Amino acid sequence: MPARIGNHLSVTPPRNVYDTSDGHYLATSASRQARCEKLFMVIARADMITDPRFANNDNPRVKAREVLVDFPDA
Repeated sequence: MPARIGNHLSVTPPRNVYDTSDGHYLATSASRQARCEKLFMVIARADMITDPRFANNDNPRVKAREVLVDFPDA
């Protein structure tokens, strides 16, 4: 049986459960590049689209996964 890994998957960021400012939670999964870019736009972080750390899910975004844990303040 696989070990528990929490709310996220290390190979498909951003995918996690985030606290909201009103005390609720938001679950998101935006592992495909197009969805990830839309998510960055929705949270007013279009700058993240051109950031090389988040260029794609093949390698850069996986390596920068820990940055996305504190997302959207990355």
